[in-house]
Amino acid sequence: METVKRQGMSARIIKTMGLFGGVQGLVLLCGVVRTKLVALWIGAAGVGLFSIYNSAIDLVVTVAMLGIAASAVRDIAAAPEGMKNLMARAALRWGWVLGAVGAVAIAAMAPVFSRHSFGDDSHAWAFIALAAAVMMNSLTSIRSGIMQGLKEYRRMARASMWGTAAGVALSAPLFYFFRVDSIVPAILIFSAAMLVPTAMAMPRLRSDEPLGWRQTLSLGRGFIILGAYITLSQATSYCVNYLFASWLSTTASVDEVGFYQAGFNLFNRYAGLIFAAIGVEYFPRLSMAADRRRRVEVFVNHESMLILWLILPLTTLFIIAGPLLVRLLYTEAFLPIVPMISAGIIGVTLRGLSWCIAFTILARGDGLLYLVSEVSSALVCLGLNIAGYRLGGLTGLGISYTVWYAVYLAIVAVIYLRRYGLRINRSVWWLTGACLATGSLMALTEIAWPALEPLNWAAAAASVVVSGRALRRLWRH
Repeated sequence: METVKRQGMSARIIKTMGLFGGVQGLVLLCGVVRTKLVALWIGAAGVGLFSIYNSAIDLVVTVAMLGIAASAVRDIAAAPEGMKNLMARAALRWGWVLGAVGAVAIAAMAPVFSRHSFGDDSHAWAFIALAAAVMMNSLTSIRSGIMQGLKEYRRMARASMWGTAAGVALSAPLFYFFRVDSIVPAILIFSAAMLVPTAMAMPRLRSDEPLGWRQTLSLGRGFIILGAYITLSQATSYCVNYLFASWLSTTASVDEVGFYQAGFNLFNRYAGLIFAAIGVEYFPRLSMAADRRRRVEVFVNHESMLILWLILPLTTLFIIAGPLLVRLLYTEAFLPIVPMISAGIIGVTLRGLSWCIAFTILARGDGLLYLVSEVSSALVCLGLNIAGYRLGGLTGLGISYTVWYAVYLAIVAVIYLRRYGLRINRSVWWLTGACLATGSLMALTEIAWPALEPLNWAAAAASVVVSGRALRRLWRH
């Protein structure tokens, strides 16, 4: 009986990953197209304005929403069947309230944002107008979280796909005809284009029980507290990234910061598309089983094996195709980041396993423990990055990324094994070791013995074949 359940689980996970992997790819492509159009028709000033305005919106939405778009997923998924819609209605109401708070906040602080970003009050009215984008983005995020908690994955994917495509299609003519004056209207139109299909896709939240404000406060207390911990951990991560970028800029140069960000995006952001695609289905499922030890162990071990088999060919292909990827996504001037990519992509294996384990902390609602683990990890990251750059330059930063995730894996593994008393199968550890050994040998060959590169191509081909067979076996059995 357990075998049948795992078979269905493998098929469901891979189908959901394929669905959201495609959506994530489309979102990424649309983002690249939108940035290219702004650069082509408006120039560097347009790209700068676009970045500043969107950064302000993201900051306000992140702080104002208190992470409830993520934490509400847990409470909705874990709620009894008869309570799911009521919990979802409470989350939506909280989304309206916190979104309104964020909109009022950015409007009230518009002069501050303008002076901080541009040195004067000339853009204050633009920030006031962006209050509408804050409201719409808040509602989009909470509605997406509700659909994730209700397991409405296809609705969620369709809404994201149509919203992104429509947003780019409607924004493009504005960029062409109105140039720099189109930036704020285009952001508002894109936010509206994301909200409308999300609102249309979300199922009606029918419930026989009326929902008053007192009950809204009571039901929301759990995900507000957990969301606040998530927000604090995100804020710590943002601060650490900012502090290191500032240190690197003053110690080396702005160019070096650019190289670091380019390399980091390649092995962290693009590889992270796999985690984002799988996490859509994994987190609600784990939250539903959080109090059942055996099911949690089955889910974590199964997810770990699946993600490791996906990461193995990704790691090997990144190492051999590093120079090509850099030329395609950047320019030849960025080729110095290739050794950094080769060293850093190894850490994605450790990131994958630690990611599967760390979700159990959120699924159990241990917000304070999650915050402590994330803050500790962020501080370790800062120290390792500084040491890595001092000792090995950009390549040292790739190595520090891998060491950082080794430390993070140790932190979450102690929580998982000691505090929760759960187990990780020996096969997971063996596969992790095999992935690390393969990646390390290939990276060492790429960096130190380039004459042996044909061996790397053979290893990459073998990893694709072996992983493909393993994934087929998971699908069938």
